Amino acid sequence: MKLHVGSIQRRGSRLYLVTRVGGKSKWVSLKTGDVATAKSRARKLLPPEDGEQAWLEHLSSLGELANMELRRRSALVTLTWGNLWDEFMSRAAGTMSTTSEESYGRWMRILAEAADELGLTPEDILKKEACAKIAAKLMGAYISARRMLVFYRRVWNTLGLDRRIWESPDASRAPKPAREHEHYRRLSLDEIRRVRDCLQRRNPELADMVVLGYSTGLRLSDVAELEASEIEAGRRFLSVIPNKTRAAKPLLLRIPLTGQARNLILRRLTSPPDGGPYLFSKDARHRPSRKIAAAFRSCGVFSSGNWRASFHSLRATFISMMDEAGVPPHVTDAITGHSGGGMHARYTQPSPQALLAAVVRAIPPL
Repeated sequence: MKLHVGSIQRRGSRLYLVTRVGGKSKWVSLKTGDVATAKSRARKLLPPEDGEQAWLEHLSSLGELANMELRRRSALVTLTWGNLWDEFMSRAAGTMSTTSEESYGRWMRILAEAADELGLTPEDILKKEACAKIAAKLMGAYISARRMLVFYRRVWNTLGLDRRIWESPDASRAPKPAREHEHYRRLSLDEIRRVRDCLQRRNPELADMVVLGYSTGLRLSDVAELEASEIEAGRRFLSVIPNKTRAAKPLLLRIPLTGQARNLILRRLTSPPDGGPYLFSKDARHRPSRKIAAAFRSCGVFSSGNWRASFHSLRATFISMMDEAGVPPHVTDAITGHSGGGMHARYTQPSPQALLAAVVRAIPPL
């Protein structure tokens, strides 16, 4: 089929692109009376010199762009900061896990709250300046802000909006979360039970990690990599060199096992997973922090400002309860591996019986 380059012609107040396909003329309305706009639109519709196939591919890509623009314009009629999540889920339902849904839903609520605090209107959803203000605000308040921005780009793209307005702020200018001023908040027993019960339904091994973290004050990396050889013969103590000090200055800790923690250890010793030296399976040891953090969120155990709620909060809870029970700081430090100040701390060496009695007195069972 022979194609001929067309021309722009006027009928009344409207301009048209006229092309000849074979022996027939085809008039395509350019929906404008302005010559400059008509030329711009005509350049997109004129057949290229590469032939019919290239022209059809070109028209197909233009059709996709037009559909996206149409979706964008129709979405703007109803979109607000508050209903973005519902609009997104109506198109993306079934494409994410339940755990991810809970996290992303919370991120969208944070987005709506930030927009309200900054006084942004629904029309600002399309403005790069407005989203840059929100991004800067999130960067100063949340450790996971960059992941949140990535998700917002996905939402905008799914809704047919311009995802490029969610560019990450310049790292040199954007305020970063001050990790040195960040603290892990103490958890209540009810919050710990909720997290444990939630994990018990999803992954019992992770629930056991939470119980051990609460009962011993160990960090997550140390709990996840516990080996049978680190349990003393009487099953009353763990002899652990923390990962944090393993390379620089190896420090052997004797950590008492009481009540639930001891029963849990005995149970895991009777049926070791994977046939290896570890108390927990390879699957449970692979990135447990993400799965446990998701359980925290799904149970409603959230961070508050610079006070984080995570597995490490169990360590903060352990130390706080030891202090409230009147356990001397040097005894708590001997269990947690913290270094106290002064010569007294360097020479004090609590007996195993003192360590065990302190934990029994301070840490109630879950």
